[in-house]
Amino acid sequence: PYTYDWAHIPGNDNIEDIDSVGENTYIVTVTDGSGCTASRQFVINEPDQLEIVIADSQSLSCNGIQNGFVDLTIIGGVLPYTINWTQDNVPIPNTTEDIFNLGPGNYSVTVRDAQNCLAEATIPILQPQALILVQRYLNNVTCNGLNNGNVGYDTEGGVNPISFLWSNGSSVEDQTN
Repeated sequence: PYTYDWAHIPGNDNIEDIDSVGENTYIVTVTDGSGCTASRQFVINEPDQLEIVIADSQSLSCNGIQNGFVDLTIIGGVLPYTINWTQDNVPIPNTTEDIFNLGPGNYSVTVRDAQNCLAEATIPILQPQALILVQRYLNNVTCNGLNNGNVGYDTEGGVNPISFLWSNGSSVEDQTN
Protein backbone atom coordinates (compact mmCIF):
# COMPACT_ATOMS: atom_id res chain seq x y z
CA PRO A 1 0.00 0.00 0.00
CA TYR A 2 1.03 3.56 -0.67
CA THR A 3 0.55 6.62 1.44
CA TYR A 4 0.20 10.09 0.00
CA ASP A 5 1.15 13.36 1.62
CA TRP A 6 0.11 16.53 -0.14
CA ALA A 7 2.14 19.45 1.20
CA HIS A 8 0.14 22.46 2.38
CA ILE A 9 -3.25 20.78 1.91
CA PRO A 10 -4.67 19.92 5.33
CA GLY A 11 -7.06 16.99 5.41
CA ASN A 12 -5.87 15.52 2.11
CA ASP A 13 -3.34 13.10 3.54
CA ASN A 14 -3.49 9.62 2.11
CA ILE A 15 -5.55 10.71 -0.90
CA GLU A 16 -4.09 9.78 -4.27
CA ASP A 17 -5.79 12.52 -6.30
CA ILE A 18 -6.87 15.99 -5.24
CA ASP A 19 -9.81 17.88 -6.72
CA SER A 20 -11.25 21.38 -6.57
CA VAL A 21 -7.99 23.21 -6.04
CA GLY A 22 -7.03 26.64 -7.27
CA GLU A 23 -3.97 28.00 -8.95
CA ASN A 24 -0.90 27.00 -6.98
CA THR A 25 2.11 24.71 -6.83
CA TYR A 26 1.32 21.35 -5.25
CA ILE A 27 3.82 18.78 -3.99
CA VAL A 28 2.93 15.18 -3.22
CA THR A 29 5.17 12.70 -1.47
CA VAL A 30 4.32 9.04 -1.99
CA THR A 31 5.63 6.43 0.44
CA ASP A 32 5.52 2.70 -0.31
CA GLY A 33 5.28 -0.21 2.11
CA SER A 34 9.08 -0.35 2.49
CA GLY A 35 9.30 3.31 3.48
CA CYS A 36 10.77 4.43 0.15
CA THR A 37 9.55 7.86 -0.99
CA ALA A 38 9.17 9.80 -4.20
CA SER A 39 8.03 13.37 -4.54
CA ARG A 40 6.58 15.28 -7.45
CA GLN A 41 5.61 18.89 -7.96
CA PHE A 42 2.54 19.94 -9.97
CA VAL A 43 1.78 23.49 -11.08
CA ILE A 44 -1.86 24.35 -11.69
CA ASN A 45 -2.36 27.58 -13.60
CA GLU A 46 -5.45 29.62 -14.21
CA PRO A 47 -6.13 32.09 -17.01
CA ASP A 48 -6.49 35.79 -16.35
CA GLN A 49 -10.02 36.88 -15.56
CA LEU A 50 -12.19 37.31 -18.65
CA GLU A 51 -12.98 41.01 -19.01
CA ILE A 52 -14.70 43.33 -21.45
CA VAL A 53 -13.06 46.73 -21.83
CA ILE A 54 -15.09 49.39 -23.63
CA ALA A 55 -12.29 50.93 -25.68
CA ASP A 56 -14.60 53.46 -27.34
CA SER A 57 -18.26 54.09 -28.03
CA GLN A 58 -20.20 56.82 -29.75
CA SER A 59 -23.81 57.84 -29.47
CA LEU A 60 -25.69 59.18 -32.50
CA SER A 61 -24.37 62.47 -33.85
CA CYS A 62 -27.82 63.61 -35.02
CA ASN A 63 -31.38 62.60 -34.34
CA GLY A 64 -32.46 59.86 -36.76
CA ILE A 65 -28.97 58.99 -38.04
CA GLN A 66 -27.70 55.51 -37.22
CA ASN A 67 -23.98 56.16 -36.77
CA GLY A 68 -23.35 54.94 -33.22
CA PHE A 69 -20.67 52.35 -32.55
CA VAL A 70 -19.09 50.25 -29.80
CA ASP A 71 -15.42 49.25 -29.88
CA LEU A 72 -14.53 46.53 -27.36
CA THR A 73 -11.32 44.94 -26.21
CA ILE A 74 -11.68 41.49 -24.70
CA ILE A 75 -8.91 40.38 -22.39
CA GLY A 76 -8.17 37.29 -20.33
CA GLY A 77 -9.99 34.01 -20.42
CA VAL A 78 -9.16 31.26 -22.89
CA LEU A 79 -9.57 31.67 -26.66
CA PRO A 80 -11.71 31.32 -28.68
CA TYR A 81 -14.43 33.69 -27.51
CA THR A 82 -18.14 33.43 -28.33
CA ILE A 83 -19.74 36.89 -28.59
CA ASN A 84 -23.47 37.63 -28.52
CA TRP A 85 -25.13 41.06 -28.72
CA THR A 86 -28.61 42.30 -27.89
CA GLN A 87 -30.27 45.66 -28.42
CA ASP A 88 -32.82 46.41 -25.71
CA ASN A 89 -32.85 42.68 -24.81
CA VAL A 90 -33.54 41.57 -28.40
CA PRO A 91 -30.78 39.43 -29.99
CA ILE A 92 -29.06 41.00 -32.98
CA PRO A 93 -27.22 38.93 -35.60
CA ASN A 94 -23.73 40.17 -34.78
CA THR A 95 -21.02 38.01 -33.27
CA THR A 96 -18.07 40.37 -33.73
CA GLU A 97 -16.19 42.22 -31.02
CA ASP A 98 -17.07 45.66 -32.42
CA ILE A 99 -20.40 46.85 -33.85
CA PHE A 100 -21.18 49.85 -36.05
CA ASN A 101 -24.07 51.82 -37.63
CA LEU A 102 -26.09 51.58 -34.45
CA GLY A 103 -29.37 53.26 -33.69
CA PRO A 104 -30.36 54.37 -30.20
CA GLY A 105 -30.74 51.79 -27.45
CA ASN A 106 -28.99 49.75 -24.79
CA TYR A 107 -26.53 47.32 -26.34
CA SER A 108 -25.54 44.35 -24.20
CA VAL A 109 -22.71 42.00 -25.03
CA THR A 110 -22.06 38.55 -23.56
CA VAL A 111 -18.64 36.98 -24.03
CA ARG A 112 -17.92 33.33 -23.23
CA ASP A 113 -14.48 31.84 -23.47
CA ALA A 114 -13.44 28.28 -24.31
CA GLN A 115 -13.84 27.31 -20.63
CA ASN A 116 -17.41 28.72 -20.54
CA CYS A 117 -16.37 31.66 -18.33
CA LEU A 118 -18.65 34.65 -18.78
CA ALA A 119 -18.24 38.44 -18.99
CA GLU A 120 -21.04 40.92 -19.71
CA ALA A 121 -21.35 44.64 -20.38
CA THR A 122 -24.10 47.06 -21.38
CA ILE A 123 -23.41 50.20 -23.40
CA PRO A 124 -26.07 52.88 -23.91
CA ILE A 125 -26.15 54.49 -27.36
CA LEU A 126 -28.05 57.74 -27.02
CA GLN A 127 -29.91 59.82 -29.58
CA PRO A 128 -29.93 63.60 -29.24
CA GLN A 129 -33.19 65.50 -29.43
CA ALA A 130 -34.18 66.58 -32.92
CA LEU A 131 -32.92 70.02 -33.89
CA ILE A 132 -35.91 72.36 -34.13
CA LEU A 133 -35.89 75.99 -35.25
CA VAL A 134 -38.40 78.17 -33.46
CA GLN A 135 -39.17 81.50 -35.09
CA ARG A 136 -38.96 84.32 -32.55
CA TYR A 137 -39.80 87.16 -34.93
CA LEU A 138 -40.14 88.03 -38.60
CA ASN A 139 -40.44 91.66 -39.68
CA ASN A 140 -40.89 92.53 -43.34
CA VAL A 141 -39.19 95.48 -45.02
CA THR A 142 -41.23 98.62 -44.26
CA CYS A 143 -40.77 100.39 -47.61
CA ASN A 144 -39.65 99.34 -51.05
CA GLY A 145 -35.88 99.64 -51.43
CA LEU A 146 -35.07 99.62 -47.73
CA ASN A 147 -33.16 96.89 -45.95
CA ASN A 148 -34.80 97.04 -42.55
CA GLY A 149 -36.41 93.63 -42.36
CA ASN A 150 -35.24 91.11 -39.80
CA VAL A 151 -35.77 87.57 -38.68
CA GLY A 152 -34.74 85.73 -35.53
CA TYR A 153 -34.76 82.09 -34.54
CA ASP A 154 -34.14 80.08 -31.42
CA THR A 155 -33.07 76.47 -31.48
CA GLU A 156 -34.30 73.57 -29.42
CA GLY A 157 -32.64 70.18 -29.17
CA GLY A 158 -29.71 69.28 -31.35
CA VAL A 159 -26.11 69.06 -30.23
CA ASN A 160 -24.03 72.08 -29.26
CA PRO A 161 -22.37 74.00 -30.72
CA ILE A 162 -25.11 74.92 -33.19
CA SER A 163 -24.10 76.90 -36.25
CA PHE A 164 -26.22 78.89 -38.68
CA LEU A 165 -25.81 79.39 -42.42
CA TRP A 166 -28.27 81.69 -44.16
CA SER A 167 -28.88 81.80 -47.91
CA ASN A 168 -26.99 85.13 -48.06
CA GLY A 169 -23.87 83.46 -46.61
CA SER A 170 -24.24 84.93 -43.12
CA SER A 171 -23.57 82.64 -40.16
CA VAL A 172 -25.06 84.71 -37.31
CA GLU A 173 -28.18 83.51 -35.51
CA ASP A 174 -30.40 86.52 -36.26
CA GLN A 175 -30.59 88.42 -39.55
CA THR A 176 -31.21 92.14 -39.77
CA ASN A 177 -31.22 94.53 -42.72
